[in-house]
Amino acid sequence: MDAHRSFRIDEFEYLNVGGEAFMGRLYRPHGSNFPGVIDVHGGRWIRNDRFHNVAIAEFLAARGIAVFSIDFRMPPMASYPGSLEDIHFGVRWLKANADRLGIRPNEIGGLAMSSGGHQLLMTAMRPNAEPYGVHPLDGDFDASLKYMVVGSPVVDPVSRFKFSTDNNIEGLIEAHEKFWVPLSTMDDANPQAIVDEGSFEDLPPLSISQGSADSNFDYRDVERFAASYAAKGGEVDLKVYEGEPHSFINRDPTSEASLDAMERMASFIEAHTS
Repeated sequence: MDAHRSFRIDEFEYLNVGGEAFMGRLYRPHGSNFPGVIDVHGGRWIRNDRFHNVAIAEFLAARGIAVFSIDFRMPPMASYPGSLEDIHFGVRWLKANADRLGIRPNEIGGLAMSSGGHQLLMTAMRPNAEPYGVHPLDGDFDASLKYMVVGSPVVDPVSRFKFSTDNNIEGLIEAHEKFWVPLSTMDDANPQAIVDEGSFEDLPPLSISQGSADSNFDYRDVERFAASYAAKGGEVDLKVYEGEPHSFINRDPTSEASLDAMERMASFIEAHTS
């Protein structure tokens, strides 16, 4: 791929739930026939929007990779599994519209940060699972992904909640209580447990960027998940950035670590597409 392509930005209403429109922002390289990723923003499951990962989206688009960044329902509009239902639909919508958007439908992957990483993993590992596929869409499209690139992913929400309570992190505790209603639903949507139990449908190739100074959870959760993912036959590429905080790319996309992480994301996608 060319190192620096120009790209355009378009907005689409991709989903309507009960009269509420949800938008997607497409970073599209000029031309056609590109791989594409659906971008799932983080924010403790309860905040942020499709503009949160702009720096990463622009970096990838300049490398010839289309990025579709979506909004989705969050508390108080919907707790779990509302956002998973919307993200599941977003993947299917992107596949259904790939040809007209200049994207190769068989080379669609995922991009996510933090809690978005949790939701992307759930979508990709269980692309046909109920109740996620509740929004109807014409055509035979599932939510499977060819690959994933994630940063600071919440791979074990149960462990993250314990970390939050042990360290009295009120904002994280409140976020869990708003999203996981009741809290026991964490047990049903825990990527670590799903991999360990073998109750997944798919394990797409996965690239993870993680900081060792993460204050939102014990970064060793991610190391443990990567080891489990590989042990079950999944391809996983993990890099731990020494001294970097949670979601360090979003905090400072111009830092040496962030630029390296985004380069790794682009290279991983290029290695897993035509």
